[in-house]
Amino acid sequence: MELLLKVGDSESPTGYRDGDIVCAFATAPILKVNAQTIMSAPVELDSVSGLNPSGTLLELLCEISSEFRFVRHGSSVVRTSLVTGEETMHDATTAESIHVTPFLKRRLKHPRHKIFGETGSEYWFGGTRQFSATEIWSVLEQHSDHSRADYRTWPFSFAERSHFLPMSCAGYDGHEDDISHPTAQKRCEPVTEDNGTPEPIDIAKREWFVPYWDLSQTLSLNIDDVRDNAMMIDARMTTGSPALDSTNISKVINGLI
Repeated sequence: MELLLKVGDSESPTGYRDGDIVCAFATAPILKVNAQTIMSAPVELDSVSGLNPSGTLLELLCEISSEFRFVRHGSSVVRTSLVTGEETMHDATTAESIHVTPFLKRRLKHPRHKIFGETGSEYWFGGTRQFSATEIWSVLEQHSDHSRADYRTWPFSFAERSHFLPMSCAGYDGHEDDISHPTAQKRCEPVTEDNGTPEPIDIAKREWFVPYWDLSQTLSLNIDDVRDNAMMIDARMTTGSPALDSTNISKVINGLI
């Protein structure tokens, strides 16, 4: 799991405190986001038709993430469920109608449109469906030279690595990918109090924090450098990260609030 830690206290008494876990990412969501970024990169459109070429990573991403595939046949469209395989025909006269020519004309005006194929037999995708990191990487590795082993870190920006501290931690078996997405989500929860108002009041921006200043030797950190916004410090490791249970501290459990 990867963490992004607040460096220094916020001015607000209920704002982020030094060491607060601002964000936490389990390995599966990291892999999934990185694969989507690779596959969603824009491709060169056909110079005549303005359509996306077939057989690209972008099209494969659409197939993985969409519920339906639509194929134009003249003034009609065949909709195929990518879940059940069921096919239905639609045109301007059906209950679920589509005026395909003006529809495509509107869509093709957008430079990042996702209309594929050739003029007169265009196809596109619609609806959404869930997919796992394993599914998308199986497709990506089969159709490219990318390897999931190279994309196991969250793409933090330069600014994030300058103003916050990225670090990693391991689960029970000593591996960074042992920690689940629900556990990562819980590390980002605030501490709230219900005082009878429609919305609970924040007592603390985050329940969990990491006292990174006590981990300078473990993480090979110069704490002065960490607290210098002109420096970009990244304490993540791909192996040998400190254990979650020994670094993540609950302010509630430990009576700190």
